[in-house]
Amino acid sequence: MKYCKIVLFVMLVTVLVMGSGCVSKSKYNELKSENSSVKLELSNLNQKYQEIQSQYNSLVTDKNALQTENAALQTENDKLTSDNKTLTAEGNTIKTELTDARNTAQSLQTTLSDLRTKYDGVNEKLSQINAVFPAKYFASKEELSNWLAADGTSDYGSNDPVEILGYAQQLQQKALNDGYIVYVNVSQYGANNTYFMIYCTAVVQDTHTLYFWDPLSDGLQVLIRDVTSFKWATSN
Repeated sequence: MKYCKIVLFVMLVTVLVMGSGCVSKSKYNELKSENSSVKLELSNLNQKYQEIQSQYNSLVTDKNALQTENAALQTENDKLTSDNKTLTAEGNTIKTELTDARNTAQSLQTTLSDLRTKYDGVNEKLSQINAVFPAKYFASKEELSNWLAADGTSDYGSNDPVEILGYAQQLQQKALNDGYIVYVNVSQYGANNTYFMIYCTAVVQDTHTLYFWDPLSDGLQVLIRDVTSFKWATSN
C-alpha cells in the first residue's frame, strides 16, 4: 500500500510540473529533492520486495522439501504400521506356541513322574529278585532247620502221593522265592512199583552235606556226607 502511495505521488508531481509550465527555482529544487527521496525509497522498497520474494521462494522450497519429507515419513509410517501388525501376529503365534510348549512340558513332566514311579517299583522288584537270585545252597544245617521250622508245610497231613508231591513242590517254590535250592525227589518201590517215596533234598555249604526229609515233617537226615567227594556212577 505504501509503495502505491509513492507511485501516485510521483505521478502527481509530474502532472503539476507539466501543468504549471514553469515553477520557481526553490520550488523546483524542493520537488527535485522530494523526487530523489521518493526514488530512493522506491529503490529500498524494491530491494525489500526482492528480499521478500527471495524469502518467499526459500519458503516454497522448504515447503516442498517438507512435503517430500512428510511423504517419506508417511511411507515409513505405513511400513512401520505394517511391520507392527506382522510382529503382533508373530507375537500371538509365539504366545500360542509357548502355551502349547508349556502344556507339552507339563504333560511330559507328568509322564516322567509316572515313569519314575514305575522305575522305582521295578527297581524295588529287581532288588528283591537280586536278593534271592541266583538261588543258593543253605549256609548251614541250622539255617536249613530254621527255614523248615518257619515254613509251616510240616503242619499238613496226607497219605495221598499226589497231595504229598504238591506239598513238596510248594516247599520247593517257597525255597526259590527265598533264594534257596531245594530238590523234589520221587522214588517207586515194592512189587510192581506200587509204593512211592516222596522227599526233598538240600545241600548245606559249610559241610557240603546233602540232607533229605519228608515234606510233611522237618526231620533232617544225611543222604550224602560230603557231596564234593561223592562220585556219581557213569555208564560206559
